[in-house]
Amino acid sequence: MQPDRQFVVRALWIAVLLGIAAVIFVHTSEWGIGMSIFAGLFVGGLAIASTASKQSASRAAKLAFGAALALALLLSWRSAPELRFLNGLTMCLFLALGTLHFRSPSLAKIPLLDVTGNLVVEWTRWIEGGCRLIGQDTRRTVDREAPAHQTGGAVARGVFVSLPLVLVFGGLLFSADASFERLVRGAFDFDMPSVGVASAVFMVALVLVAGILRRTLVASPLAKANPYIGPPLVLAERYHSPYHEPGLPKLGALEVCIVLGTLSAMFLTFVVLQLPYLFGGSHHIATTANLSVANYARRGFFELVAVVALAIPTLITLFAMVREVNTVTRRIMAGLACVLVALLGVVLASAAQRMGLYIDLYGLSRLRVYVAAAMVWMALVLGWFASTTLRSRPERFAFGAAVGFTLVLLG
Repeated sequence: MQPDRQFVVRALWIAVLLGIAAVIFVHTSEWGIGMSIFAGLFVGGLAIASTASKQSASRAAKLAFGAALALALLLSWRSAPELRFLNGLTMCLFLALGTLHFRSPSLAKIPLLDVTGNLVVEWTRWIEGGCRLIGQDTRRTVDREAPAHQTGGAVARGVFVSLPLVLVFGGLLFSADASFERLVRGAFDFDMPSVGVASAVFMVALVLVAGILRRTLVASPLAKANPYIGPPLVLAERYHSPYHEPGLPKLGALEVCIVLGTLSAMFLTFVVLQLPYLFGGSHHIATTANLSVANYARRGFFELVAVVALAIPTLITLFAMVREVNTVTRRIMAGLACVLVALLGVVLASAAQRMGLYIDLYGLSRLRVYVAAAMVWMALVLGWFASTTLRSRPERFAFGAAVGFTLVLLG
């Protein structure tokens, strides 16, 4: 059963607010008190959503939530680490039981193995439900609105897709180069690992809460019994539409352009900082304070290779997920992608320069030969991607990439 628009909007608001609460009370606050407050907010958010959906929890679920809140109060009072852990674990168990058996009349008659198995399996269903609510249900809701709302929803989805990519690639570039690290620290003045952990806590809480709300409050259709047992009845093709295998979820052109533009801006900043090292050579490195040629060659090489290695499948996936667009829009996307491919080429050149300096200092080894061969193949793949996929010939990309890998392997 598909949720209606009001439920989707309400559930997203509750999930976002509880995600922020998870960052504030679980990640940055003292664990005992913060966990107690978050448990109370979770039960309150579920109660608000169920009341607005005109659904009420069963007596068994209310007892489970009451026990969880009582344990939450004890959790803020206890001081022994062992008791806090057991108290918190039991509280989470009762919260999960109340959510899992939201409509069950009694928990006493459910076998223990069924409860344990359902708790293990339900985690995956919560994650699936959260992803469906954030992606599929939100898109369906936005598609029913006016074009202005469609644009706003596309921008929101583009930012949502760009955020984890910026965190991953930005973290690698942050670790790869001291100049980029100083720029980021000076611009934002925060601890990147802490921001990454806080973002992960927010995303996990957002998806789980959205999935719990969808699984708990959206009724699943009951399967109708079919008395006929035998070979399936196949109708002629004119009576039914042909079956299509489910594929990747689709993105609009605006979402893809936002992702490409965001990544291009970040890589452009990094490339501008790398130009003095690329053209200045070892002389510029030697005149830079607190930087030796060995440290420059050693730091960030594998991070830069990882950036290019991850960016290639990211580009392929983005263009595989984009919906059919007109020629002008596709040219705009191809232009942004060409800029990103060129910037990735500079990043790969920076990694190659560091590899060359490292070989001059410490000589050639088997591992360095393998890495150099992988860099050559990635350069070929980037060029071939620009020549095929960005020119509306994606069906030729896989074969050419395989041929390039074979040539590098033979060479």
